[in-house]
Amino acid sequence: LVSPEWMQQYKIQPGTNQPIDKKKLKNLFLFVLFNWIVLNPIFSFLMLYLWEWRGLPDMRVLPSFHRVLLELIVCVLVEEVMFYYSHWLLHNKRVYKHIHKQHHEWTASVSLTSLYCHPVEHILSNLLPPAIGPLLLCSHISVSWLWFCVALTSTLNSHSGYHLPFLPSPEAHDFHHLKFNQCYGV
Repeated sequence: LVSPEWMQQYKIQPGTNQPIDKKKLKNLFLFVLFNWIVLNPIFSFLMLYLWEWRGLPDMRVLPSFHRVLLELIVCVLVEEVMFYYSHWLLHNKRVYKHIHKQHHEWTASVSLTSLYCHPVEHILSNLLPPAIGPLLLCSHISVSWLWFCVALTSTLNSHSGYHLPFLPSPEAHDFHHLKFNQCYGV
């Protein structure tokens, strides 16, 4: 993968993953594809069933701006708490070596490593935390889509390995990948 020269000034761990190991990258792609092509549709189907059971809002009526803002704030809080504790649990000595260690093969992360993980971790840490907020709030589908886009962009940024201007700093999570036992939150 080509990285423009001007971006090098924003790299958090200069010299790492340059160039990216092709065997490691292939393995990363295969796991991400499995998680997205197999697990995501199954999870989405189950969540749709729960959402229908919970009750769907009328899709023809858009929520107000203030309602959208309130729901996004609640979704951020729910996701942060759920992700922190699920991630912390994955660092338990009994669980780490069997499930979460795979994600930490990349000590200097690239964006797709956010989705490179054991299937159990993908469900517990990547899918469930962002999905619970909209489910609890019975969010309109447009708010849910907006929230999922924000959450995915955030996780890709936090694993990017770059501290780009005008974006939240991913340095805490990059440090987590380097040291393993600190900074469990988003």
